[in-house]
Amino acid sequence: MRRRILKIANTVAFYICCLLVLLYFATPHIWLITSAFSPESKPYIQLVRPTIANLVAIFKEHNFVHYAINSAIISVIGTLITVSLSVIGGYALHKLEVPDIVILALWVTTFVPLLAYIIPYYIYLSALGLVNTYIGAAIVLSVQNLPYYMWLMKNFLATFPKELEEAAMIDGCGRIRILFSIVLPLSLPPVGLIAAMAFNGAWGDFLAPLVLLSDRRVMPLSVGMFTETIRPWAVYEPWQYNLLAAFAILYIIPPILLFTFTHKYLRGLAMLGAGVRG
Repeated sequence: MRRRILKIANTVAFYICCLLVLLYFATPHIWLITSAFSPESKPYIQLVRPTIANLVAIFKEHNFVHYAINSAIISVIGTLITVSLSVIGGYALHKLEVPDIVILALWVTTFVPLLAYIIPYYIYLSALGLVNTYIGAAIVLSVQNLPYYMWLMKNFLATFPKELEEAAMIDGCGRIRILFSIVLPLSLPPVGLIAAMAFNGAWGDFLAPLVLLSDRRVMPLSVGMFTETIRPWAVYEPWQYNLLAAFAILYIIPPILLFTFTHKYLRGLAMLGAGVRG
């Protein structure tokens, strides 16, 4: 009997702990959703009659579409740069048989936070006239994790069948043609993964656009939602939390859709690539 009581007590304590952990992680999301549909701006969860006025306001009064288009342009340009350099760099690292210590040294640079580089980046881009431009922000966003993506591509190419490349070379193909005509079409799973990660990183970055893009004409959504919802003259509540939450709700939709699409698409491509390599 005593052993049964202890077992029940342990089970109850376990579920209580799980519930507390769930509430801890769920509370910010609950606040975000309730605030997005709340008519009042409060920094805490409030149960009121929901309204879509905040969503309507960010479209009509706070230039949501404009900022979203800017984010899409910057993210797409940054993704194209990242994928191109990752494929070419990964192929070069694979074929040149670069020592692992060199690759490790490059990879370690990805652990350095962007904050340590942002001032030099600003100085270089300012000298090149690329501050407050899409391409300038895209370049900075594309090089943050580039060594890791190159390493990822190199490891995938290490499993690539040499017979295909050797047959192409016998037919007179050069390295560049082999890369783009044979290797790249059969490397769609890692390329798609790199593209998804690069787009998601560029879409969600805040620090680089905040420093490099002060012109509202090129400002992305991550910074635009910040500038549109802050009230510097307000002392007690400088943030319009309900509008900020409405921005955030729509802001996270593209990464969710991207993950849903790539999860199914890359699974099929991975099976196809595995069949070709096998």
